[in-house]
Amino acid sequence: MISSHLDFRIPFQDVDSMQVVWHGNYVRYFEQARSELLRDIGFTYGDMAARGFVFPVVKLNVKYVAPARFDERVRAVAELLPCENCLDVRYRLVSLEDGKLFCKATTRQMAVRLSTGESLLQLPEPLLTLMREFEARGFLSSE
Repeated sequence: MISSHLDFRIPFQDVDSMQVVWHGNYVRYFEQARSELLRDIGFTYGDMAARGFVFPVVKLNVKYVAPARFDERVRAVAELLPCENCLDVRYRLVSLEDGKLFCKATTRQMAVRLSTGESLLQLPEPLLTLMREFEARGFLSSE
């Protein structure tokens, strides 16, 4: 499984008056981890657009398990799940201190041709090729 992660501290601006992360910010953390994952593969959002594709999120499922709080050190993990016609990604936000799970989620993104807005029924070949090369090099996880 192709995996990447991003470590950071919960910033002050991301919490509410009770010092708990506002629920919508978890999705932003997962977006950042997914961007790292795609960068590791070698196919950034800029590369996608340059090749004529965009990948809008068409499905999001989030499960909040425990509150993350201001200044906690956390890891956002993104794992690319097997799928030939979309990008399915699984996420976890965990404490770097004790491994406690704060939140988990999945997203599905579909390839859309930028010039026409047409949804594609499979991932573009350039992305599939990069994913295969990444796996062949043995980089199945950055954890």
